[in-house]
Amino acid sequence: MSEKEDAARQYLEARKAVREATDPKAFLRLGLLYTRGIGIGKNYVLANYFFEKALAMGCEEAEVYISQAYELGLKDIVTDVNNALNNPNPPTPDVIAKLRKQVEKERIKKNYGRLSQLREHLSFFYPNYNQDKAIVDFLKYQDTTDADILYSTCTTDNKSEVDMEMQDHFLNQLYAPIIQNEPLVGRIKRAGNIQVLGSIERELYECIYHLISKAVSLHQKYGFNNNLTIAINTFDFLPYIKPSFMSSLRKLGFRCLLFAREIDPVIQDEFMKNLDNDGRLLDISATVKDEDLQMFLMSFVELNVDIDELGRYYLSLIKAYKEDNRVPLANSLNDFIERLTNADIDHHLSAFSPEDLPPIDLPSI
Repeated sequence: MSEKEDAARQYLEARKAVREATDPKAFLRLGLLYTRGIGIGKNYVLANYFFEKALAMGCEEAEVYISQAYELGLKDIVTDVNNALNNPNPPTPDVIAKLRKQVEKERIKKNYGRLSQLREHLSFFYPNYNQDKAIVDFLKYQDTTDADILYSTCTTDNKSEVDMEMQDHFLNQLYAPIIQNEPLVGRIKRAGNIQVLGSIERELYECIYHLISKAVSLHQKYGFNNNLTIAINTFDFLPYIKPSFMSSLRKLGFRCLLFAREIDPVIQDEFMKNLDNDGRLLDISATVKDEDLQMFLMSFVELNVDIDELGRYYLSLIKAYKEDNRVPLANSLNDFIERLTNADIDHHLSAFSPEDLPPIDLPSI
């Protein structure tokens, strides 16, 4: 029996078992077949449907695959929460318990982008949240639930700060021909030429330095950030900006903002209330009289927008990989090689085709 025939047999047997609706593991098996595309085309919607059915019938193993589906982006906690809590029919206690458990997993994994999209529901899942305590915890670098919830509301544009470890892992493999070439990395860093970065990365680089320079000016003028570490080295941005480092930059900007809120009552009263509306934040910034403070606030908004734009680009590369579309990945590497050439950095790298990319291995169900 050929591999294709065996896959078709597995699928037909699973479908037959599901029609009999007696064995919850049959639903689990069918979900896995849809996830892996065995005997049928990949269909994550149907896969998750059968996982949920299996779990409802008592197959606890299905919960593992549902959790993995969330982690791999095959199932969307934001959609599930919105559907459940915005539905005219109240969700059952069992559904609420499952959603609460998954939301807490997202928080523990520091998937702030997903929590940000759930901001209107966070008080439902965390009724004891205290913003005053959260601010104190965040300024003291304490990793608490309150601090996580506060940080998750720091910007409207935070859809990309998810699964940072997986993003780092993916880009580390994609850019392996560069970052594993120590002499080349050394030449890149010695040159210190930010033209090696892509256009979005350069905008982010310039934005963070504007924000830091204004934060330093405010410190000298008001002494508001005695415990704030704001040193950033150009090397941290080369040869590309890591997603985990972008998360650190976003937290740096937010921590600067929390210190700066003491300078002007406008920030205390209005800015902190409108962290979920970039346009409103820019309007508020325009009313601030201190020029350094005004530029700092505008840079804070721009920082979040730039980070999210770059993050979404990185996620688009991961999505292309998962969809077996290698063209954007080859284009990304070749654009980088072209920038090396334009910056007069000796690299000896040939152009990549979609067929000869570096080996990439991401977790799957």
